[in-house]
Amino acid sequence: MMGVLFKHVGQLTAAIEHFEQARTLSPRKQSILLALAPVYHQVGEKEKALLIAKEAYELEPRNDEARTIYAVLAILENQLKLADDLLQNNPLPDTRIINAYAEQHQYNKVLELWRQLANQNPQNVQYRFSLAATYLQLGERQQAIKTLEETAVIDPSTKTQVEYLVNEIRAGRNPAQ
Repeated sequence: MMGVLFKHVGQLTAAIEHFEQARTLSPRKQSILLALAPVYHQVGEKEKALLIAKEAYELEPRNDEARTIYAVLAILENQLKLADDLLQNNPLPDTRIINAYAEQHQYNKVLELWRQLANQNPQNVQYRFSLAATYLQLGERQQAIKTLEETAVIDPSTKTQVEYLVNEIRAGRNPAQ
């Protein structure tokens, strides 16, 4: 619990110290490893973070959270084949995975995942806005406009925002920047 507290207040060294103490007491407790791995990544010990995430995943490969954290850290370390293998049977994309791919400039992968989320959750306008932004990032301006216009139909309360964004795109600007 102290590790989580220190992590949330940005005292990462103290967080690691407490997580490592907990790990010593319960070396096979997956939740401790899953909390520890991202903190190591944050402090720049990326290889160690990936090894700890792998260890946590291997304790219980059916744990979706373990798979997700391991995949996110693999993506951030540009180990895309490993991430693909881990995510092969993932039923629904996780926004942490999408954000990791975006950080690595893997926009085609980001597009694929936003499409899945938007299709599986058609009423979620934030997913649709993110999908449109990804189209725009890839230079597919007309597809971005189409997605935004569909969003205004799905949720009329977004009409003003959609009109603004569409006008910006048609004017050759990227409103997300």
